[in-house]
Amino acid sequence: MADLRAKQPINLVVMPNSQYVIQAKTEAGTPAGTTQLERVMNEYIFEQFRLNDISGRYEKAKTQYNRPVTLVFVVDRAKPSYRKAFPSLRVNLAIAGIVSLAFSVFFFMFRERVTSLRKH
Repeated sequence: MADLRAKQPINLVVMPNSQYVIQAKTEAGTPAGTTQLERVMNEYIFEQFRLNDISGRYEKAKTQYNRPVTLVFVVDRAKPSYRKAFPSLRVNLAIAGIVSLAFSVFFFMFRERVTSLRKH
């Protein structure tokens, strides 16, 4: 903004009021003698929008900086699972079958060993 003021000899405080003058002259059919004034007005409006944007971002950062820092940070909220969990019948039957087969093999091997030791 200071650069714009240093470059232009026109007082920028009266710029918003002179916009109405530009519109009135262009509607009346005045030749394009106000192009420098229009360019200055466009630069002023652009700088004003930039200033408003920067001021808004500054205020947002300032409020975030002044907020207290919490000790607990929640990464994800817990969501309950409404789906009922049932044990899988096929998996349970397969495990039971393998365990019973192994138990019966070891049982018969142990019984055979005990009977063979009694005979001697």
